[in-house]
Amino acid sequence: MKKHFTLFFCSLFFLSFTQKTTLTHDRDEKILNKSTVVNKYRLGSHHVTQSAVNLSTSVLVITDANFEEVVLKSDKPVLVEFWAAWCGPCREVRPIVDKLGDEYKDRAVIGRVDVDTNTEYAAKLGIRNIPEILFFKDGKVVHKEVGDAPKSTYENILNEYLK
Repeated sequence: MKKHFTLFFCSLFFLSFTQKTTLTHDRDEKILNKSTVVNKYRLGSHHVTQSAVNLSTSVLVITDANFEEVVLKSDKPVLVEFWAAWCGPCREVRPIVDKLGDEYKDRAVIGRVDVDTNTEYAAKLGIRNIPEILFFKDGKVVHKEVGDAPKSTYENILNEYLK
């Protein structure tokens, strides 16, 4: 009797886990259709898909291929967020950067680099913690913020370099 109860309980747990996984997958598929960036990473023996929706069309997706052109050769101040889909604090910074992208779209370049898929410049710039936001002026790093900060912090820095 005990063996049957344990087997029944394990079956219910597995069925419940499978249903939750399916629901999460369906939700991710809906988000995926609106997504601009998709990351897959390995968690144990399960492949997990995470979607990161760009809330702002003013925030550029910066890659290793376009970093030099978009960031280093820009004649405007540049804010670059280094992030990853699995990073919790990055999710808190994301809407702030999106708002900055909308507010500063004509005066500064606002973009983000996914460190999981674009490792070249993340390594060259010594990005060790994320989220990390670098500010560039004339192709050089002029300020660095590690972790999340209030929107006013980023605005003050951008305004300083817009003068």
